[in-house]
Amino acid sequence: MPPAAGKEAVFLHWVDVRDGPLGFKVRDRLSALQKTDPSWLRRATLWVSESTQIPPTVDRLRTDFGLSVRLLPELLPSDNIGRCSVRRGACNGHIGKAYALLHATDFRQETASIVFDGDTQLCNGWLEQAILPWLSTGKQLMWVEEAMPFHTFTQGTALPSYRRDHKYNDEYRRQSITMMSEEDRNDFSDFTERNSGTVVAVRQTAGVRNMMRLALEIYPKMLAKGWIHGNGGIADQAAFREAYFVNRKQVSEELLSRRLGCHRKEGGKTCGQNPRCLFVNG
Repeated sequence: MPPAAGKEAVFLHWVDVRDGPLGFKVRDRLSALQKTDPSWLRRATLWVSESTQIPPTVDRLRTDFGLSVRLLPELLPSDNIGRCSVRRGACNGHIGKAYALLHATDFRQETASIVFDGDTQLCNGWLEQAILPWLSTGKQLMWVEEAMPFHTFTQGTALPSYRRDHKYNDEYRRQSITMMSEEDRNDFSDFTERNSGTVVAVRQTAGVRNMMRLALEIYPKMLAKGWIHGNGGIADQAAFREAYFVNRKQVSEELLSRRLGCHRKEGGKTCGQNPRCLFVNG
């Protein structure tokens, strides 16, 4: 079946499971959709926790425009999970992106399910210049090259910038939660991270679902081993990296240049300040 070519094929997801009021950035993103094109809200889902307080302005988007609000379950085990033992809500929200994509409402392969971090700005042309061209390729996954330069120093040596969230040194660089052959482990050690915060767009295929299930499975194991150093040691990007590597032969990917999927620390502070950007994260 050929891919659908219009925005009716695109479904949007945000995850915000904080204890207390809904994050203002997610609130503002949803309000911007209502002002620019409220028809998007019928294909938008907000994932929250039982303790997330939804403001009246967002609740009206649900009743008046069809915004879907769904409850993200507890995804982490009750035993020791490193730094997430005391930051369970934040960690649940990080890896909750994988759950949102795995349990997206629409499961047709000709559609796209997309998840954004709450601080991702959608710039002019994001649909026409990024999402729809990717849909036309038939590939199953689109995300962004690792976007933020980040150098760690071990024994005086600068490590490559693309290994920002997965600890990288002689101890960690070949470590994986999953069982790998020696050949795969060598390839994995040099396999670059992708940015899982700016935008992750997927088709609902068996390979994609396997990838998301694996990310959910290995994230708490990485936490328990202390293998993550990004975002205060709780980032999801390392789990997505390994989950995609394991499923790379079943999931074809499109990598969006970081000149288009921008980070505010690379000069793209807002969409207006950097007009080439289609997304700005951070």
